[in-house]
Parts: sequence; structure tokens; C-alpha cells
Amino acid sequence: MTSIPPGIDLCSIPMSPLPDGQTEPNFVNPSSLQKTTIAVFIVLLMLTYTFVLARTWANRQKLQLSDYFTLAALLLHSSNIGIIISLSKYNRHQWDIPLCWYYRPDYLKKLYTQQITFGMTLVFSKAAILLLYLQIFGVKSYMRVAVLSA
Repeated sequence: MTSIPPGIDLCSIPMSPLPDGQTEPNFVNPSSLQKTTIAVFIVLLMLTYTFVLARTWANRQKLQLSDYFTLAALLLHSSNIGIIISLSKYNRHQWDIPLCWYYRPDYLKKLYTQQITFGMTLVFSKAAILLLYLQIFGVKSYMRVAVLSA
């Protein structure tokens, strides 16, 4: 990797090398997937809310631990989607992003928070599935052992 000479404005350098045939990066109005990203995440989030709230409504008389883990995963997933939508201006080709954008403290903080909430979403959603399996198949002791060893 080539080092950047001192005194160069990082906002004039693209994040990655330009593709063949392109002579200058397009920092002004590049093609972007921002609208697509927002639309897809909003639709999928509404579907997720529908299924989780239907499950919670169906089990409202006697909520189990798996239901609470599912609700926690939903809240973490919602915050993760919110962070991803706030980062959607970065959804363009790497050669159309100025290098200085990646060294902004707000971007790095959002990226860190997005990774943490994503990890916690996975933990709670997978734990909810495991607890649901224990709830369904935990009647017999050998099935409980099979679920816990999987």
C-alpha cells in the first residue's frame, strides 16, 4: 500500500483506487444505494415487528423466557437498523468516498455501536431459539440433553 505524503488533503483522495476508465472520483453526485437500503430495512423491520408482536400476542397469557429474549432481540435489532440507516450516506462505491470520511469520530462511533448492537442482536435471537427448543422438546430428559448439546 502506498503511503500518503504529508500535507495532502484527505478529502481529495478516494477511499479505494479508481476503476479502469475513470480518471477522477465523483464526490459531488455519485450513484448511491441509500434509498434502496432505507426502503429494504424499513420493510423488513415492519415484517419483523409484525411477527414478533404476533408471537407475543399469542403467548400473552403466559410469556416464557424465550418471549422476553425475542423482545430484547427486537429492540436491539431496531436500534441496529437505526444506526445502519444513519450510516446510509456511505452506501456508494468506495472510489466515490473521500478518505477523510472514514476518520471522522462520529462515523467511527456509529460503526462501533452498530457492531455491538449487531452482536447482541445475534446473541439474544439465538438464545431465544434455544430457549424455544428447550420449551418444546424439554419434556423428555434425553431431548433436553440433545437440544443443549447442539
